[in-house]
Amino acid sequence: SCKILLSCRYFLTTNPTCEAAAGKTPTGQYTHSDGTVIYCFEYDNFLPKGLTYDYYLTSAELEKLPESNRSFALLCAAVIDDNDSPDLEKFSATELYKKLSQPDFQVSDEELSAAISAHKSFGFSNFTYTDNGFTASIDNVSHDRNIAYFSVPYDNGWTAMVNCQATEIINSSGMMAIPLTEGSNEGVFNG
Repeated sequence: SCKILLSCRYFLTTNPTCEAAAGKTPTGQYTHSDGTVIYCFEYDNFLPKGLTYDYYLTSAELEKLPESNRSFALLCAAVIDDNDSPDLEKFSATELYKKLSQPDFQVSDEELSAAISAHKSFGFSNFTYTDNGFTASIDNVSHDRNIAYFSVPYDNGWTAMVNCQATEIINSSGMMAIPLTEGSNEGVFNG
């Protein structure tokens, strides 16, 4: 599920047997100069580059989880430093976090699909690269989903404006996160 969080939408293969057996058709193909055919397929459960969250956890809380459950925790909560103190609920206070803390807990396909569906429902509808950054927009932000996470690497050289107001960029596990306001949000990032 890490590839899901990092927004990998497509994958390449020279052997499409499994995908064909599952009834998938390639979105494109390329023939290499040596005659090898490379097929491009789209992941079923990819996420947009911009996600919203209603929970957060700290790096220390994430590291306390069994390694096998961490990627799912990242689908459920943004990783934030305690110093940033976003206006979100602590994921570590939820029943799901307690389940994920158990070494024998296995995330079901249904739980994974539900987390992905929630992100697709509350994700950014528009993400566009610009010459020196990107823009993103989202409508209908509710009061409890007020942090946006972008699978774009964090760097001190980035600046962000949300609704024409300068905003801080939060380092969320090496990626960028920003606070949102209720309603519509238009973000402009320059780096």
